Amino acid sequence: MLPELEEVAHHRKALGLTQHELADRANVSRSLLAKLETGKLVPNYVQAKRIFDLLEELEHKQTKRLTDTPVGRIHNTSIEYAGPSETVCEVSIRMAKTAYSQFPVREGERIVGSITERGINRKLVEEDADGREEAPSRSSHGSALPHGECEHSRLGGGQPPTGLSSGSDNGERPSHRNRNKR
Repeated sequence: MLPELEEVAHHRKALGLTQHELADRANVSRSLLAKLETGKLVPNYVQAKRIFDLLEELEHKQTKRLTDTPVGRIHNTSIEYAGPSETVCEVSIRMAKTAYSQFPVREGERIVGSITERGINRKLVEEDADGREEAPSRSSHGSALPHGECEHSRLGGGQPPTGLSSGSDNGERPSHRNRNKR
């Protein structure tokens, strides 16, 4: 039994194929595929089987490739770290520039915690609610800290940066990008 025709577009997109690419490889017209995906046409059994057999074959190849691929081959970008003596503002600006929402905090070669945009924003809101200082306005990059001056963002008394936690913050993993890269 073949899968539902409505699943063709989902599988095609998951494989990163255009309608034209799938149609060419399945030996059907792009027009037929477009109409099938919009529900305007029901293909004959041979055409549908050809499309689903191809999708299944491509998904199997993709799964096999991913199963055999070491993570290091995919994640080859360098990891950004924050140091415990950096200011919250400096880290926030670096987060915006690199599109990371969190950094592991490294002291020497040891990871001692993580700092997240979410943790920084939450701490600033808490401080505002406690009446300690006026809450900063959000910038276009989502951070609560300005791109300009960082004069009030260094914490005194040897305190770790705002938003720092040992381990990870609310189950989030450090250094994941906000955007997908291929």
